[in-house]
This record gives sequence, C-alpha cells and structure tokens, in this order.
Amino acid sequence: MARKKLVKEIEEKELANLDAILRGVNFLAQFSISELEKLISRLKKVSFKKGEVVIREGETGDSFYFISKGKVSVWIKKGMGRSLLKYLGPGEYFGEMALLIGGRRNATVVVEEDADFFMLSKEDFRSMLLENPRLMDMIIRTSEVRRAELVMEREK
Repeated sequence: MARKKLVKEIEEKELANLDAILRGVNFLAQFSISELEKLISRLKKVSFKKGEVVIREGETGDSFYFISKGKVSVWIKKGMGRSLLKYLGPGEYFGEMALLIGGRRNATVVVEEDADFFMLSKEDFRSMLLENPRLMDMIIRTSEVRRAELVMEREK
C-alpha cells in the first residue's frame, strides 16, 4: 500500500482548482454539478515529495489518483530492468486499472516534482462506477488504451 503523506481535508480554496481538474478529465466532463459534488466529498488530498513512490507495480490496488500539482513518471518492469512509459501531470490520473479488474498494479508511479493528489479509495471508486454506468464504460475504454501501451512497451 502506498504511504500517504500529509492527508488533509480538501479546503475551500482548493475546491475551484479541484473542480477545474475534474472537469478536464475526459470521463468526468459530462458529470452534473451534484455528481461532481458527490465525487469531491469522497476525495482526500495527499502530498508526496520528489522521489517518493506513489504506487508500486505488483502491489494490490487500493486507490485512484487525480493529479492536482506536480509531475509523476510511470515505469514498468521490462526484462531485468525497468522502462519509462510516460509522464503525467496536473489534470491527469492513474491507478484505475488495478481497481477495475481487482488485480495488482501494472506500473510503478514515481514523483518527479513535489506533487499533490486527490485520492479516491477503492470502495468509493467502485461505488462511483455502480452509480454511473456510462462512467464505467468511459474508464474501461481509457484503461484498455493504457493496457495496450503497457503491452507494446514490454514487447519492445
């Protein structure tokens, strides 16, 4: 399980930033205000410092992250080493794949610049999907693209 640093309640001044981040996420753009408010009420703010591992490949998935500030790198095991898959920044997200299929993490995510995230627990993620069937379809499509990227990178 990832070490959670500086867990905070979401402050009023962060709500505007969070709303903008969530509206920028492709599968949340069609959410109503009440749906977004419900999602926001389930989020926790967590912060990590440069060099810290947020999630590790092979671990059981227990949370989903929206990036508020900072930059992370996504790494996968390849042969005896590891390979950089991509960088993610504000407005992007990670951690959904293991939660969708109930499996293990497919990649390791490392903080490249001090970062703040809004984290959704596995239980709240699943509740959100059950309450919003169209959301599940959109996340599954995104997850399939990411899985294909992983397979292609491992086969290089």
